[in-house]
Amino acid sequence: MKIRGLSPIVRNGAGWLPALLLSFWMISALEVKGQVTEEDLNDRYIEAYDAKDYRSALGAAVQLNLTLKESLGDSSLELSRSWVRMGDCYQKLSLYDSSVDSYLKGKALLEAQERSTVPMYVKLLFNLGLSEYFRNQIPEAIEVWELHRKGLALLSGTETKEYFNISNNLGALKTQLGQFQEAESDYKVSQELALTLWGTQSKAYAHLALNFGGLKYSLGDWEGAERLWKETMAYYTLQPQPDSQEIRYKVYKNLGNVYRDWREFKKSETFYLQSLEIAKSLYDSQHVELALLYNNLGRMQFEVGQLDQAEFNLTKAFQILSLDSSQKRDYGMCLYNLGELAETKRTWKTADTLYRKVLDIRLRSYGSVHPYTQEVEVQLAGVALEMNQTEAAYAALNRILKVKSKEVSDNFEWLDEMQQESYWKSEVRFYDKLLWNAQTCHQTYPLFSGLA
Repeated sequence: MKIRGLSPIVRNGAGWLPALLLSFWMISALEVKGQVTEEDLNDRYIEAYDAKDYRSALGAAVQLNLTLKESLGDSSLELSRSWVRMGDCYQKLSLYDSSVDSYLKGKALLEAQERSTVPMYVKLLFNLGLSEYFRNQIPEAIEVWELHRKGLALLSGTETKEYFNISNNLGALKTQLGQFQEAESDYKVSQELALTLWGTQSKAYAHLALNFGGLKYSLGDWEGAERLWKETMAYYTLQPQPDSQEIRYKVYKNLGNVYRDWREFKKSETFYLQSLEIAKSLYDSQHVELALLYNNLGRMQFEVGQLDQAEFNLTKAFQILSLDSSQKRDYGMCLYNLGELAETKRTWKTADTLYRKVLDIRLRSYGSVHPYTQEVEVQLAGVALEMNQTEAAYAALNRILKVKSKEVSDNFEWLDEMQQESYWKSEVRFYDKLLWNAQTCHQTYPLFSGLA
């Protein structure tokens, strides 16, 4: 997912800490001689930040923070601003834990001063949510961005580009977490705004269609997803943009997924290969986007029984994703596919090890009731049955059945008949596996009769 309205995060090398300490020491030494004032530190920060020298900017922000504590105490507006500036620098240096910590301190000070409607506070909420997103804390990012959206409404109303962007972002994140009703509501807000502000032949609408297609795909409405992604492609074909290649890459990859699910494997392979060709021109050989394509291509090859080719591409994806600890969800997806490959080869212990790693990642990323978590639990139950661990399989299947029953009752109230049909179509493979495992389990463990 591409978060709209963001600048690229600048990733700096491991040498940021010595540079920060040197900068801090130089400023402190000058201050001892009486040569550095708060105004000097403020100017030094602005100059360094504008020059994208985020290490030096951080040094100035830290020193200014300490100076303000001494001169003004712990509750001034200027101190709040210094915490925000430190958070901005940490974010630019990809130090997201430190960024979140600094933003939270600034947020607490502003709230204590009853300044939760000032522009600085509203902007802080956006950047705090951004750092939460980049450290893979999606629920926290959603919570903060909901506050940010409320702040935008109070400051400038709801018919603005910023309000459109944050609603679009929230829809994308909620889709990731399986909060489909809330996601659809956010996308409808974005859609109405896009039509009001720009119309259908606009870049904003094209980006909305790209994300909204993701929700349609998650709901199993593949026709709807295909239509929206083709609308995105049509706009970029008629009106080329600087990011056209990147968007083409994403649309081709997404359409490859749709045609794979429709079992139109020739079409799927064509779109995957087109997407891969573009990705190689956009990214280096170890970039995560290439890993995602190798994973998708490997998955498609697995489904048509080309196991050697599938293993080759899935292994390439695994090698790239294992180098980047920030890509846990994508890494888990690759491990899941390798687990299914191990199942096909009947190497049960390998499959069990891989699925358990996936389960740990998905529990941390999505929680216990998300469809992705349930998916891997069903696979683990099947492997447990093959390894004669019937009681463990029973416990897992019983838990899954309760969760899925609640999911259906919670979600179906707001789905129309066509959407319900699309949902069952998207979930048929899951329920087939669940039913088969339940019936197998019931043969040796008669207590389990809920699904059998």
